Amino acid sequence: MKLNGLLRRYTLGIVALLVLSALAAGAQEAGPPIGVVIAAHGAPMEQWNMLPRQFADEVDRQMHDQGLNMTARIGFLEFARPSIADAVADLRRDGIERIVVVPIFVTASEHTVFDLPCVLGTAYHPETMAVLAEEGAELVPAGTPLILGPPLCCSGLLPNIMLERARELSEDPATESVLVFAHGAPNFAPIWHMHLQQITKALLDEGGFAAANYAFVGVGHGANEEGLMALHEAAQKADRLVVLGLYVAMGADAMVSMWGADLPDGADVVAIADRGLLPHPELNAWVIRIAAEMAGRYDMAAD
Repeated sequence: MKLNGLLRRYTLGIVALLVLSALAAGAQEAGPPIGVVIAAHGAPMEQWNMLPRQFADEVDRQMHDQGLNMTARIGFLEFARPSIADAVADLRRDGIERIVVVPIFVTASEHTVFDLPCVLGTAYHPETMAVLAEEGAELVPAGTPLILGPPLCCSGLLPNIMLERARELSEDPATESVLVFAHGAPNFAPIWHMHLQQITKALLDEGGFAAANYAFVGVGHGANEEGLMALHEAAQKADRLVVLGLYVAMGADAMVSMWGADLPDGADVVAIADRGLLPHPELNAWVIRIAAEMAGRYDMAAD
């Protein structure tokens, strides 16, 4: 499929998922309770799991404060507990049979397209199942009534959040260059490029920064070489560099610190610390809205 076609289909998918129905929210208030599993990737270091945990707790609190008949639980794909299967089982023990799963992943990747559906028992992909078995992943029993929702990119909030993060560190945008780091996913590169281009456009057009660019930094992307090269290129455009991470629960400060003496000579490099897209109140509100819309699918099926 040609790139333009892929992007067009993906964009249309985002638009469709963003039609958040007030009718669906009203239906779930009156009907049986809805369980919401907030599915996060999980990390070996607990410090990176704290923000997703806090996010799920805050979403759950806001649901109850708003009088919604909904309960949220965190579930991790790997490295941390509770697992996604744990979260589903916990909700069902509480007598909740209608469950929606909202993945707090940045955008499309092998995790959202293959791993999550296989873990949830809504899809079967032999190679993915083999990898999950090798990793000891826990699977939700097939046939469990649940609906899988979209990743965070479908909120439309990524450019705004990254712009807010940049402004927090900025002193004079007209004299600064912003560099956004992201993990990326090679098999879904066009989609990642699309979102990062939207982010850099917002930084330039709305933020007024002198320059903005992005680089894929993480496992499989040459954390040392590519990220450091991008920093040196950014330093040629401005003396002060603002570095952001398009990550769910971590900033870019640890990576910047890792390069130490290899950083561009004479450049003032500042990086956001200890957080990425989370925490952000608009993401809380979006998860609640999209979960309510997804819950409406149960009522449509019943009709």
